[in-house]
Amino acid sequence: MTQADLSGADLSDAELRDARLAGAELTGADLTGADLSGADLTGARVDSEQLKGTRTDSRTRLPAGVAAPVSTP
Repeated sequence: MTQADLSGADLSDAELRDARLAGAELTGADLTGADLSGADLTGARVDSEQLKGTRTDSRTRLPAGVAAPVSTP
């Protein structure tokens, strides 16, 4: 799903483990509860606020300048 336009999508509680979302448009998408373990979000349009409440791990690749959630559920 690289370069996918998922702006405004409801991805809450989605199983996105190991997903390739590099360059995806995620502006306004609801990622609450999503499992982003191992996901590649490099170059994706997403902000740190959207990542609160998501699950990430050491393999999760985030866009430059976007911080990983402080605590992951």
